[in-house]
Amino acid sequence: MREIIPTPPSSDPPLIVKTRQGCGFSARWLGTGVAGFIDVSGLLELERQKGAPRIYWHRELPPYDAQPMGEHIVEATSSPVPDTIARRDELWNRCRDDLMAKARERLTEEMVRLGGRYAHVLDESIETRHNPSTGEAWLARRFTYMLYR
Repeated sequence: MREIIPTPPSSDPPLIVKTRQGCGFSARWLGTGVAGFIDVSGLLELERQKGAPRIYWHRELPPYDAQPMGEHIVEATSSPVPDTIARRDELWNRCRDDLMAKARERLTEEMVRLGGRYAHVLDESIETRHNPSTGEAWLARRFTYMLYR
């Protein structure tokens, strides 16, 4: 399906067209139109084929044309940190950041392995784990997500 967006009569300056991405919009320069029109069908196809699989969190919605493949669960854990009361906030933030990086990596790996293009995280739970013999603590998180193609 080809979508044509009419341009204003004086299209000497570069034209900016807004395209939908996730929950927001991004502006893209398209140049000037021919006879007052711009053919954006190629741009829309490039947007669909662009890059790596996408992860959508909770309220974010995947593209409307995505087809559900099934609901899955993935788990991730952070690197251990010293289990001490000193600098507790700093250690928690470090664990959380590490955990989210590993979670994104795990979700992307699973999406590629299962042949999906998008994942929509529906639910997540987080727990703290402790190992008293080593004096370490870490975070563990479980994500329930819907995989789309």
